[in-house]
Amino acid sequence: MSATDQLSYFDSIQEAKDSMYRFPLIPVRGVPLMNYIANNWDSIWAFEPHPSDLLIATYPKAGLDLLKDMPPPRVIKTHLPFQLVPQGFWKNKCKAIYVARNAKDNLNPQREVERIMRYLEVSLADDVISHIVELTSFKAMKENPMANYTTIPPPVFDQTISSFMRKGMVGDWNNHFTPEQSRAFDEDYERQMKGCNIPFRTTI
Repeated sequence: MSATDQLSYFDSIQEAKDSMYRFPLIPVRGVPLMNYIANNWDSIWAFEPHPSDLLIATYPKAGLDLLKDMPPPRVIKTHLPFQLVPQGFWKNKCKAIYVARNAKDNLNPQREVERIMRYLEVSLADDVISHIVELTSFKAMKENPMANYTTIPPPVFDQTISSFMRKGMVGDWNNHFTPEQSRAFDEDYERQMKGCNIPFRTTI
């Protein structure tokens, strides 16, 4: 290849696949984080949000999507567990939405969108709400390259093994759990989530 030729993102990943590896984990306050997050922890912990910023928190994984150069109000997404969320969010009394789901499957109906609107103290027209519900439906998101990970090359995420978004059916866990597995899961869940008052629907 000549010096002027440039590989596409996909081809670059394909060519580099043999040298790819998982990020090493470094514990931060007892929580294992990827090294590039842990090595920048001081700047993450010191982040000062604006009171109008909204924090979206989901399962613990990596770090905080910092949008320092954008004017508030900002939507900031994090996978950090509660104890690692920068204290500025609580000091400035930012609103936060914790996205949790039934560990056996999940649910996203219109009433959840309306609950979020009430919490954020915003009002939207009915047709806008319907549009949000449509765009956040499993069917729409499964077909959306921005959500379904189909733009990620196979060396990083091979969807021939398992697609990122599968069925999205509430109660589909019944087709995969035996009664014994379900009982064992529930017993373990009770132990792990003791004292956590987050109700989930396992059937509709």
